[in-house]
Amino acid sequence: MAFEQNIRPISGPAGEDLTSHQWGLVKVGTSGFVKCGAGEQATGVLQNKPGSGQVATVATAGVSVCKAGGAISVDDKVTSDGGGLAVTAGEGDEVIGTAASAAANSGELFELVVGIPTGLVSVGSGEGEGEGEL
Repeated sequence: MAFEQNIRPISGPAGEDLTSHQWGLVKVGTSGFVKCGAGEQATGVLQNKPGSGQVATVATAGVSVCKAGGAISVDDKVTSDGGGLAVTAGEGDEVIGTAASAAANSGELFELVVGIPTGLVSVGSGEGEGEGEL
């Protein structure tokens, strides 16, 4: 049985009907949270089943239940497939986290350690200058 621990949720409007997307990957769209596309950067894992315009609760950190879009092994880096389900990340994909448990098939629930990249970069004006500084 999948479990959750220390999730850090945020909430906002669902930008589309997400009633059948609980535990799927979502991102922020122009009208609210929407399903992620293939390899896109997810904002987090949808925790509830909101209709369009209703409040969506999204886990952005911690260990969350997540729905697989295919086979996933423990310690796989995870991204979104075209339907907003979790799949093993490939080269160039945006990673949302690391699998803490396995899923053998699409539709199975597993534990995902959600770890959204912060986008922290160094800023400098010349070679060797400013490396590691903001």
